[in-house]
Amino acid sequence: MCEEIEDEHGRIYYWNVKTDEVSWERPLKTKEKVLVKAETKVKDDNVKLKLVQCQPRDKIINRIWSQLSEKQKEMNELEAIFRTNIISKVFNTSVFLLVTNYFNYWKNVSITMVIDEISYKTKVLTRWKEYIRYKDTFCITLKLLANENKLLLQELVSVKTRLAQENYTRLYKTYT
Repeated sequence: MCEEIEDEHGRIYYWNVKTDEVSWERPLKTKEKVLVKAETKVKDDNVKLKLVQCQPRDKIINRIWSQLSEKQKEMNELEAIFRTNIISKVFNTSVFLLVTNYFNYWKNVSITMVIDEISYKTKVLTRWKEYIRYKDTFCITLKLLANENKLLLQELVSVKTRLAQENYTRLYKTYT
């Protein structure tokens, strides 16, 4: 009489209530037969007959199958463990790659923002320097022009003064 029992991992095993044996395979319902092996010895005029009770064939085959099935169960469990590990590794790797790509994206965005900010500040500074240079150049040019105009004006005044003196001298000579 066997009972079907589920363990904490959801696997089903079978418990023989009479023998208290546990098996992963459902036991076959067979009647156990006991084989008797007969050994005969003839010595002189005496015959000896020895009957030996042997294990039934089903038990030997079941034992071999149970050993094979245990190995198969171990292989199945290992396969399930490896499959679970592979799936978890793939999932972990995928999550890691997604997070890494996310952070790389934001790293690139922040670097781009810093580059844009530096570019803007460079433009502003360059424009300010050009404005100052232009202002200085313009002021210097105006000063130079003003000085040239002043010199030209002074020269013009001096030329007109000489011309007036010459005209005055010429007129004075003509009328005197």
